[in-house]
Amino acid sequence: VDIAKLPKVVPGMLVELRGETVPGGYAPAIRPREIRVLGHETLPPAQPANLGDILTGVMDCQRAEWRGVVQHAQRGSGAKPSMQMHLAVPGQRFYFVVWDAGEWQPEQLVGAMVRLTAVTSAFFNERGELVGARMQMNNFDSLTIEQPAPADPFAVPEVPLRQLQSFAVRGPVLTRQRLAGTVTLCRAGD
Repeated sequence: VDIAKLPKVVPGMLVELRGETVPGGYAPAIRPREIRVLGHETLPPAQPANLGDILTGVMDCQRAEWRGVVQHAQRGSGAKPSMQMHLAVPGQRFYFVVWDAGEWQPEQLVGAMVRLTAVTSAFFNERGELVGARMQMNNFDSLTIEQPAPADPFAVPEVPLRQLQSFAVRGPVLTRQRLAGTVTLCRAGD
């Protein structure tokens, strides 16, 4: 079956799918032969992100709601530019891909506390063993900035190096921190 000839499927679409189950790279999948569009429905509610379920693959292909600090964002290129982000949550940092970033720019996101919904997908090796997870979003429709990043990243208080990642009753600091020191190694071009 030529997959390009099947109807285009978009989020929220209710479909009837006929095909064969295949092993998939990590979890079983369906190779479609026929897709019949039945209508549209509201997406199922997202579950709160549970690190144990994410990192063991239990949430593979499920919608999860996240809350954390964007620590890195970088736009891709193309007709619908994507964006890659790293979101820090207490105890972990996760990789997100937004397939259509629209007009959003990294500067709007890096350092901001956000709440968003994304679909979990497994990273696996050639033996089909789970080695990590990434989250995928069609666009930024489900993202809310709860606390914007400081306009001046150097306005945050300076922190001594010995206090980075140290124990704190309130939990880890996920937002930007400012350090001062002397450069001891520099690779040309980096």
